[in-house]
Amino acid sequence: MKRKRTGLKIGIIGFGVVGSAAAHRLYELGNEIYVNDVRKPQQLENWDENFIFREEYDINETDATFIALPTPSTEEELYVNLSVDKRNHTIEGKP
Repeated sequence: MKRKRTGLKIGIIGFGVVGSAAAHRLYELGNEIYVNDVRKPQQLENWDENFIFREEYDINETDATFIALPTPSTEEELYVNLSVDKRNHTIEGKP
């Protein structure tokens, strides 16, 4: 697929499941991708050498910024910081 350049510089803060998917699709659409993550590029799954890694991200450097927050991927991770009382008030209602 030939990429059409849009000229937009898009920042992605957080390169997990959601951030990496957004980065790849936005790159396919012809955008220049700037990435910031707590991990180094060598530690990131799905890293693309066409992305620009910024250890210190400057929001003024991009036209738009996408912030991808960490998402728990297991039930244990979802409830890890909740007390039993608070767990009982969740949608799942599981202790």
